[in-house]
Amino acid sequence: MPPRPRGAREEGLGRELPSEIRELLRGHNGSGVFTLPPYYGILNTAAILSEWESRVHIYGQGEWVTYFPPYVPFASDGGGGVLYLDASDPADPRVRDHDKQGGSVSVSSHPMWQSVTSLLHHTAESLESGEPTDRYLRPTERSDFLQWRFVGEPESPKERRIGKYGVPIDE
Repeated sequence: MPPRPRGAREEGLGRELPSEIRELLRGHNGSGVFTLPPYYGILNTAAILSEWESRVHIYGQGEWVTYFPPYVPFASDGGGGVLYLDASDPADPRVRDHDKQGGSVSVSSHPMWQSVTSLLHHTAESLESGEPTDRYLRPTERSDFLQWRFVGEPESPKERRIGKYGVPIDE
């Protein structure tokens, strides 16, 4: 199915996408195996709208509202949690986490979480320098899936590929 035109996507959200999200989509409309720290894959345009609609419907109604229309999801952990840009105050947008139980939290006070642009900048800087950002170490090149590690967490041994009948495949 072809992507919806920008106006139709924004109409679905009931507002214009924040400029940081538009810029993110322009360069990264989905991320494949690339993840933002520690394990969030960038959503494509259709997934942003779908996540937003689901969360506003499920968590945006009733007595305990935890998700509001100005929250724009842009990355998913694949298990029900998302990073979103809280655009309720356009002068001070913040990156936050909304977990699968419906809780919204500030990720940490580290400057990388102040905006989508800051998150991308700190992520790229860590990938280039090898230095940790916030409390996350750059992923190793031994994995085919980019998964960040927490500072102090041991590196996992190289994964072994398993072939037919459970026999390890030597490389």
